[in-house]
Amino acid sequence: MWKMSWVVTVIKRYFGAAYNPVIAASKDQGQITPMDNAHDVFINGLLDEDRNRRHGTCASIPVLVAAVGRRLGFPVKLTAAGRHILARWEGDGARFNIEASCPQGMATPPDEHYRQYFINGKTPDYKTSAFHLRTLTPAEEFALFMTFRVEALCYAERYDETFLWSARALQFSPDDPGFIHWAVRGLNLGMRRRWKAANPDKELPPLEGPDHIEFNAGPLLTVPERSPWLTISAHLNEWWGDLPLARGQYEEACRQNFNGNNEQRDLQRFLNKHGLSRKTGPLLPPQSPVERRFKLKCMPHEEAHVLMQLAHEYEAKGEYVRARDALHDLYMFDPGHSGVFLRARAIEKLPQFQEQLLALIAERQKALALRN
Repeated sequence: MWKMSWVVTVIKRYFGAAYNPVIAASKDQGQITPMDNAHDVFINGLLDEDRNRRHGTCASIPVLVAAVGRRLGFPVKLTAAGRHILARWEGDGARFNIEASCPQGMATPPDEHYRQYFINGKTPDYKTSAFHLRTLTPAEEFALFMTFRVEALCYAERYDETFLWSARALQFSPDDPGFIHWAVRGLNLGMRRRWKAANPDKELPPLEGPDHIEFNAGPLLTVPERSPWLTISAHLNEWWGDLPLARGQYEEACRQNFNGNNEQRDLQRFLNKHGLSRKTGPLLPPQSPVERRFKLKCMPHEEAHVLMQLAHEYEAKGEYVRARDALHDLYMFDPGHSGVFLRARAIEKLPQFQEQLLALIAERQKALALRN
């Protein structure tokens, strides 16, 4: 505690980092100030060249404290209580909370203090969640910063920019019970704006509710946005308890991004969490309109087996691009088969694959130039 009290003292008293006085005054009056200025939620605000402008909030002050503490070799972590963030010493035989966002310097309240003021009175999923007041993993810390960015983008009405950040935050920190609401909010507002731009003479459909995705946005999405949209929708349906619909969307998110490590990991997390097994019986071609790299002349229920054989044969012959392409088509049948995904990634790392791919690209560019 003595070590951390000096860290906080140097940061706040001598370096001048402080809680934003405007936001603090609003909180004292019971008002909620929109976090529309990224300087208030990221440490660049605290690191301003002007000492008089080194302002932040509980979203950034504990992060700066943890960053300095870690560079000194201290076991400083981050944890969340609702939307309040605090640092924590956990290691070297000690564990205590580090409240550095308070005006008096540093305090060390017990966990019960945060349950009383930041969690009690919230929705049941907040109270029962194991996410709050446990030490966050590095991936969850990263996700936390992405959630701050999404909130700032929503307040700034830059909704389209939230899609990817929301999907990644949910993938890296699926246990956070509060963020899904912000993710859905940004998605809905962004899609409503697009829908109105595409249908200026029509009335916007009424909102079904704050925690519902309103309509099928397929025609309004760009190709790179399909996977994030499906990821957000899948997490929402998992939150609602509609596991069959969520599973289909997690799988489709994988199909829309064959190279998506985050999507594959998210699908495996979902299957493991809910004790769901891989598909059994003969695999049939996917119903969704996804790219296929082989045209097969066989019965639909035979295609998956043929693709597996092709992948083995091409790999054995050293034709690695075609082996990867066969695995691509096989992955479309069942994204839950992590072995297919991992095998494709392993092939892509081979130097021979890279050489063959570059040669294929050069050949296609040459053919295109000749046609033109």
